[in-house]
Amino acid sequence: MTSRSRSTVLGGAFRCAAAVGMLMGIAAAAMAQDPASTPEDARSTANALTHGIDAEPLKKLLERARASASDAVVLVRDGAPLGTWRFGKEEGPIEAMSATKSVVALAIGRLLADGRLESLDVPVHRFFPEWNQGRKAAITVRHLLTQRSGLQCDRVTTEIYRSPDFVQLAFAAELAEEPGKQFRYNNKAVNLLAGIVQRVSGTRMDELLGEELFEPMGITDWDWSLDAAGNPHGMSGLQIRPEDLAKIGQLMLDGGVFEKTRLLPESYVREAVTDQVRPANLDDVEKISELYGPRYGLLWWPQDEPEFAITDRLLSQWRQLGVPEAFVTKMATLKDVRGPELRPRAVELAGGEDAWNQTTWMAGRPDFDIVAFRNVGFSAEGYLGQYLVVVPARRLVAVRMRRAPDGPFDERKIDSLRDFKELVAALARE
Repeated sequence: MTSRSRSTVLGGAFRCAAAVGMLMGIAAAAMAQDPASTPEDARSTANALTHGIDAEPLKKLLERARASASDAVVLVRDGAPLGTWRFGKEEGPIEAMSATKSVVALAIGRLLADGRLESLDVPVHRFFPEWNQGRKAAITVRHLLTQRSGLQCDRVTTEIYRSPDFVQLAFAAELAEEPGKQFRYNNKAVNLLAGIVQRVSGTRMDELLGEELFEPMGITDWDWSLDAAGNPHGMSGLQIRPEDLAKIGQLMLDGGVFEKTRLLPESYVREAVTDQVRPANLDDVEKISELYGPRYGLLWWPQDEPEFAITDRLLSQWRQLGVPEAFVTKMATLKDVRGPELRPRAVELAGGEDAWNQTTWMAGRPDFDIVAFRNVGFSAEGYLGQYLVVVPARRLVAVRMRRAPDGPFDERKIDSLRDFKELVAALARE
């Protein structure tokens, strides 16, 4: 070895040792800031800090996650794992609850990928001929994916879990409203998708996902609940490691490609995470209150930020709803105002917060019109606070999962970490 090469090697070794020392120092500082942190969690924190995540919002997220009895938080940025925090809990798969629905949507994507299913607008009676009559003949696969099938379903799942055959229960359900007219979250209808996947592919839905999606992504430690008839649940039932749920988020972030292999059609992924509920043209909405409803894609939840405004449509609806003309006239002066200054100026003109609130939303009236939406991400979500959150602008994927407590528990006392999406958004700010 020449003196020059020896110097180069030694220099590299010193730099490597310095980097390790710096990382250990950051990890030690992380534990000093948070004595309840395990060494593994501290190392994850140190790694996240060295990859551009700000300390304060990360600390707040982890404090909330620990306080809410989380079993795991996972952060991935641009495909690179930043860390997994387990807060002293065991590793292994966790029931994804209703976040399972978003994975079910990917089974439909696989069928579209090679033409086994030609379109989302195929009527369900293609696979269940008994539906080729009456109003059920109009129900399509898209209606099931967008929660607009119109099928009767209770908000609670007692009826479903008592049934020996989830698919047959959905198939036999009555129509509560016209298909395609109304968004209504429907566990029963989603279970029918498992039956459709099997009839189209000849393979049980969970097995299809295992062979065609999970295996290529290196997801091997998972399970799926079946009903007594052998159908995989659609509304919930996937048990998966939090790190592997993050892989699914990365797949969606990358438009259906995982490590250079296309697994889902790009157009389908884009449609899945784009709102399918509101009209394409917001000007076509007659009642502004309709714009305040949920945003929903194809069993995924788009995260859309609205742009608020005071418009002629809002002023007209205020008059129809009995708002005093003096109030309407004042607010008309703000028709050109957009952005964060709109509400403070409106409140000031109204004479204060109480006067504004009592005239608008507290009286059942819209406070602002919505003139546009800007998508800032999307998520899969489930009971107990199972979250898979994706922020495309920062190439960030975040997962939070928790196991159900052992034995009977009071649901009212469960902290589902409902602010997780906001906490992740704070991580993602420039």
